Amino acid sequence: MLKRQLTVLEDFTFRNWQLVSGTILLIICVLTYLAYSFDVTKRTLIRIAASDRFDDSYQVAQILADHVNAHSETIFIEVLETRGSKANSRLLLDDQVDFAFVHYDPDLVGTGYSVATMFPDVVQILTRPGVTLKSIGDLKGKRIALATNEGIESEVFDLIIQHYNLDKGTMHILETSWRGAYWTLSHGLIDVVFRVKTAANPEVIKLINTSNASFFGVDQARALNFKYPHFNLAEISVGTFRGSPPVPQSNILTVGVDRYLVAGRSVNNEVVAELTRILFEEKEFLILRSPLFGFMAMPGANTMIPVHAGAAAYFFREMPSFLQQNAELLALVITLVAISVSVIINIQNQAKRGRVNDYNRRLLAIRLKIENARDALQLTQLKEELNGFIGRVVEDAIHSRISTDGFDFFAFTWENVRTLMRDKERQFNSATLAG
Repeated sequence: MLKRQLTVLEDFTFRNWQLVSGTILLIICVLTYLAYSFDVTKRTLIRIAASDRFDDSYQVAQILADHVNAHSETIFIEVLETRGSKANSRLLLDDQVDFAFVHYDPDLVGTGYSVATMFPDVVQILTRPGVTLKSIGDLKGKRIALATNEGIESEVFDLIIQHYNLDKGTMHILETSWRGAYWTLSHGLIDVVFRVKTAANPEVIKLINTSNASFFGVDQARALNFKYPHFNLAEISVGTFRGSPPVPQSNILTVGVDRYLVAGRSVNNEVVAELTRILFEEKEFLILRSPLFGFMAMPGANTMIPVHAGAAAYFFREMPSFLQQNAELLALVITLVAISVSVIINIQNQAKRGRVNDYNRRLLAIRLKIENARDALQLTQLKEELNGFIGRVVEDAIHSRISTDGFDFFAFTWENVRTLMRDKERQFNSATLAG
């Protein structure tokens, strides 16, 4: 039955060889296409908590994700829109995300580890036309738009007014989103917008240009920097927001807060090292999409959040090891140790040779006495001396106070002396019998 089926198949193939060949070729083409189009490399999905889509961190995270997802063979990034830095910290603490853009948060110490210092944010106090601030104290009685407590703004605002001994109850606080702050200031419903964003944030520039808002800094920024180590000293240069007429009209001192990219404690070191490599080795491509990548830097010695082990492995990959750094010193130490050991061994060998030579001289002295012995009594005394002498030599050999070669040479000499002793004994015995 099977043979007949094979015969039929062979006959069909012979008569329709063009159809069969075309079908096989089509199958090969389809399989080849699937093989090249399907990514067989396993890519690790990492989730990055950014902020709302109007924030710089969201824009930077999305640019990074687009670049990584298009070029990396090992990782794939998903960017999550969140409500701000504080929300990101909680997501990281709860292991709901792998990475997060955050400002310094003491709760992250021991849980989150920095990968890079991404860019500096600065405190920006924007006032509507007709509202003039001469100092931070003038915020009393003002209507102030403040971001919700999911971001860093509320915390920074509280620290600043505490420094100036201001009571928050004397101000009219409106907690709102950036879109809400933009709308209320544009319509004159509030007096001040307090934000912590990059100096060249497009939304801030848009607000200033459309509403003719003014910029006010923090005149005691240096004092705040000493008081709160996570605050930086920042300066907004003249014309930052608009060139003509310039806004601001002069350089203004304010407070800065660094934005970090932080990895969670459960993220694999290799994944962190790969993302760090992309950030710093492909920085030139990222800068083309956003100039904020130009501020990105390796976490410094004074970074408030410890560096992740994976990031450190990348940063210090070319640093010579301890052995390489101290090769000359170690070579000198090894040489000195080798010389010292050689000297010690040589001293020990000299001592062993001296001891064996001393024993051999004593043996020769006994041999000479045996040769000159005049009677059996004197010979008996020399025999006892010889037998007691060998015990000390064996003891020295057991405790390695004489070498094996030295002991063999002594044993050979001792046997010669013993042979002489026996010959002398037979001589005296023969003489006694003859007498």
